Amino acid sequence: MKNRVLDISKGYKSTQFIYNISPDKNSSFRKGTGKAGNLNSALQIVKKDEEINYVETRDCDDIVPDKNFLKSIIFKFLLNERLAFIQTIKKPSDEDTDLFGNEEQLFYEVLMKAKNGSNSVFPCGSGVVWKKKALLDIGGFPHWNLVEDFQSGIEALKKKWEGMYLNIVGAKSQISPRDLSNVYKQRGTWSIDSLRYLIWGDFTGLSFRQRLQFIEPSLFYMLSALSFVFVFFISFASIFDYKFIHIENNIDFLLVYLGYIFLLINYQFTLASYGKVSLRNIIISLQIFYGLGPLYLVSMFKAFFFGPYRKPQTHITRKQHEHQLYLRLIWPHLLIMGLAIFVYVDELADFISSKSIQNLDLVVLGWLTFFLFMYSRVVGLAFYKSEVVQTFRNKSIQLKSWMF
Repeated sequence: MKNRVLDISKGYKSTQFIYNISPDKNSSFRKGTGKAGNLNSALQIVKKDEEINYVETRDCDDIVPDKNFLKSIIFKFLLNERLAFIQTIKKPSDEDTDLFGNEEQLFYEVLMKAKNGSNSVFPCGSGVVWKKKALLDIGGFPHWNLVEDFQSGIEALKKKWEGMYLNIVGAKSQISPRDLSNVYKQRGTWSIDSLRYLIWGDFTGLSFRQRLQFIEPSLFYMLSALSFVFVFFISFASIFDYKFIHIENNIDFLLVYLGYIFLLINYQFTLASYGKVSLRNIIISLQIFYGLGPLYLVSMFKAFFFGPYRKPQTHITRKQHEHQLYLRLIWPHLLIMGLAIFVYVDELADFISSKSIQNLDLVVLGWLTFFLFMYSRVVGLAFYKSEVVQTFRNKSIQLKSWMF
């Protein structure tokens, strides 16, 4: 372990900056791999200084958007001796054109606030401040799981510490994932991390409400994955004329189906009413949630089959964009779209021949229409700024110039 110390004097005050170079991956001094190992190597220095009471962690490319960030947080720590950590909002760099769902308004503006009520907040890795005493009490940053943040919060709460979410912007990313491959890397890591802890982790010491709160993120990923399986099988069932549900009156079902969609939308708006969440962000969140179903399905299998003693290989989110055509990532979506077109044509042919709405399988048609809309965003993002799109735009501009 090597450290560089820089002393800066201003008036009568002296500030010391220590630059820590983490031990190599195979070093006996390294406790954990990846980010956890880097943080733990720095923690070995911090714990020796009795004047240091708090530790802030943030991603290396994040900036501090508010100069009063630490003042607001330390005040909360002084009011509660059992407060282990405080998590704040992390804003993406592209919040004004958040095509990829990086802003996570529902998560920060609604869900994290609700977790305060049951002491179930967990750190998100950046824009979070720890009490050093609590961090040392859990043995430093845990490295059993893929990333340290989610598990570190659980370990602190198991030891009867408390966590808090503070609704201020504590970190702003200078670069957020803006190509589909990078989104898959980031969300894939998050999903495996959460699902792996659900299957193999230890919730002993948490209250019943806390367990429910930490199980919920895993169920979130599982619902998305199983929704993809659902729409895949109902498409095949329709092609081979097998009906999962027998309906006497299609009109009655249509009313029930529309009622379900209304309740789903109303639920999202109810959540949004508790925070500053826009309609556009709600729609984007839903589309990203359902659209990443195939990715989360893979995460479920990896979390289960790798077991508790082997961590699935993950890749660090890139800090630069790679815009290209990512057809390899959306082939499951394209398969569903192809099946859906076949089903639409088949059902239309039946309707024309019989001229009766009763012969239409509104169960399948309704669900396919819903999921095609939900998958449309991820499919579109696979083309984002690719050469195909750029060529098409250039040809369109040339055509307009020639015509007008």
